[in-house]
Amino acid sequence: MPLPTDMKTILAELPNDHEQTVLEAVAATGGLMTPGDALALFRLGCRLPPKARILEIGSFRGASTTAFGHAIKDTSSEIYCLDCWHDYHGQGFFNGVLPEAQPTDHDILRAFLANTAFLGEQIRILKGASQQFRDLLPNRFFDLVFIDAAHDYKNVVNDIVIGLDALAPGGMLCGHDYHSDGQDVIRAVDDLITYNIGISVKGLIPGTSIWYAIPNS
Repeated sequence: MPLPTDMKTILAELPNDHEQTVLEAVAATGGLMTPGDALALFRLGCRLPPKARILEIGSFRGASTTAFGHAIKDTSSEIYCLDCWHDYHGQGFFNGVLPEAQPTDHDILRAFLANTAFLGEQIRILKGASQQFRDLLPNRFFDLVFIDAAHDYKNVVNDIVIGLDALAPGGMLCGHDYHSDGQDVIRAVDDLITYNIGISVKGLIPGTSIWYAIPNS
């Protein structure tokens, strides 16, 4: 099933029993993703071609990884997870986000590994900043790239550029937190995607904070 170009109906149907189980698994990660966001990612993952490759730029505790992972579990597809797993406090990441005792970087990485262990050899872990992998990621390789890392303007722009280079023809670039609390995300996405005449298929998945783009081949 090809990736949809019209996202208006992706959340039109309520989750079935299996999807409800996936949403419960995503919620159990302790990540920062609404049920609507998680369901949209799962359904996108289910529509990827055989032997698909997914790249996540920003994985945290593995909420989005879990959503994608259940879509590709026991197939020939793979997911590559790129995250620094470092200095979340220095980024101000936890300020007003997690009310419980602030976890250490090690706690976050350990939680990610536990939450995504069900993927076995289908997962590839890339630890470091996206800029460090810029020249290592193969061009035109990934069928879907999902961006949810640092949310300041400079880093979002950097991640979008890296994602566009890594995206295979006909693939989808998408990202999280296009909402009122993510003004730098909005500005970066608008500058590189919304106003980009070289990308005809783009927008926001209704009912979510996920933006998407399928660049012209």
